[in-house]
Amino acid sequence: MKKLCIMITHKFPYNQDETFIENEITLLANAFETVCILAAYADDTDVQTRTLPSNVIVSRLGWSSLSAGRKLLLGIKGILHADKNIWREVKKKKEIGWKTNSLYMYGTVLEKVDQATKQLHKIIDVRSFDNCVIYSYWLLEHAFIATRIAEQFKTLLPTHVLSRAHGYDVYSYRKKYQAFPFRELIFAHLDEIFPCSQDGTDHLAKSYPQYADKIHTTYLGTADHGINKEETDGKFVLVSCSNIVGLKRVHLIAEALSMILKQGNDKFRWICIGDGDKLLDLMRLVSEELSLHDHVEFLGRIPNSQVMDIYKKRHIDMFVNVSETEGLPVSIMEAQSFGIPSIATDVGGTSEIVKNDVGCLLPKDITSSHLAEHLKQFMDLSFEEREMYRIRARGNWLVHFNAEKNFKEWAIKLSSLFD
Repeated sequence: MKKLCIMITHKFPYNQDETFIENEITLLANAFETVCILAAYADDTDVQTRTLPSNVIVSRLGWSSLSAGRKLLLGIKGILHADKNIWREVKKKKEIGWKTNSLYMYGTVLEKVDQATKQLHKIIDVRSFDNCVIYSYWLLEHAFIATRIAEQFKTLLPTHVLSRAHGYDVYSYRKKYQAFPFRELIFAHLDEIFPCSQDGTDHLAKSYPQYADKIHTTYLGTADHGINKEETDGKFVLVSCSNIVGLKRVHLIAEALSMILKQGNDKFRWICIGDGDKLLDLMRLVSEELSLHDHVEFLGRIPNSQVMDIYKKRHIDMFVNVSETEGLPVSIMEAQSFGIPSIATDVGGTSEIVKNDVGCLLPKDITSSHLAEHLKQFMDLSFEEREMYRIRARGNWLVHFNAEKNFKEWAIKLSSLFD
C-alpha cells in the first residue's frame, strides 16, 4: 500500500521552531511512502535548518509580510464565506476583538487551505496513493486547516485527520479571551485528538464531553544522548531551560539561591538557559540586588544540540522548572534522559513526569523561600542518595518518554490506520 502523510506544523523545519519534531520525523518517514510537511507560518524569508529524509517534501504556507490591508481582506474573506456554523462561533463572545480575530482567523484558514491544496497537487500525485493521514501538530488553526484539507481529500482517497495537543493549545485560560475560536467545529471534524499528557486529555474531555471518545493521551519523547557526567568539583549545579517570561517565574530561582547564599552555603552554580522579555530584569536582579553574579551563568537562547551537549559534558545535579503553566514539559524529559532529577511545580501534566522518587513536585503557588528549602534538602543529600535519584530519573525516562520507543509506536499507529 502506498501511504501518504501530510503533516501541518507551525514553521518546522525552518528556523529553530519546534525542535521536538526532530526526534519524530525520521520514524514517521520510515512508516510512509511520502511525508509532506506544510509549514503553516513559514515564508520565503525563513531558512530551513534541518536535514530531512529523502521522502519528506516541504511546502511553506506563510507570507513574507502581512499589511493591515491584507489582514482586512482576509477578514472580509472570512465574512463572505462564513456559514451559520461560523457565525455561531463568532457570536460566542461579546468582545469586538474576539469577533474580528475569529473572522480574520477563518479567512486566514481559507487562504492557507487554498494554498495548500494547490501546492499539494503540484508536488504529489494524490490519486497515486492508497490512503492519506492528515496530521496537525497543534490543536489550533493548524488543525482547522487540516480538517478543511481532509474534506477535499476524502473525495479522492480514504483519509484520516487527527491532531496532537500540547499545553498552550489545550488550556483556554492561557488565551486572551479565555477561549479558542472554532473549537467545536475543529473537534467535530477531527477523527482523533492526541494530547501529550493525561491532564490535557482530562481537561479536553471535561470541556467537550461529546467528543471524549476521540481524545487519547499519547506521550512525546526525547532522544537518548547518553548519561550526565558524574564527576563533580564539589559544587551543587542546577540548570533551568525555558523562555524567560513572566509565567516561567525564573526570578524565584534567583531569590531562592540568594537565601541559600545568605545562610552561608556558597557551593552552588546555576546554569540559566533561555531568553525572553524578562531576561534583562533577571540579570539585574542577580547582579545588582542579590549579588549572585559569581554563581550564575546566563547562556541565553542556544540551539537544542548545544543544550544536549551541556547536559552530556557538564555535571548537573538538578533541573528546575517553576512555571505557572505547562503541558508536559519536554525540557524535563530531556533532563531525565541524562539522569538529571527535576524539581518542578505541579501544573498541567508535570505530575506525570516528576514524582518524588525522581525529584520533587512543588505546589503551583510556590514561594522563593519554599523553593530554597527544597533545594537545600537536595544539596544536603549524600552522594549515594543523589545517585539513586539520578538512576530513577533515567529509568522513568526510559519507560515513559524515550523518543525511539514512543515515536516508533506513534508512526506505526498512524501508518496502520487503514490496515
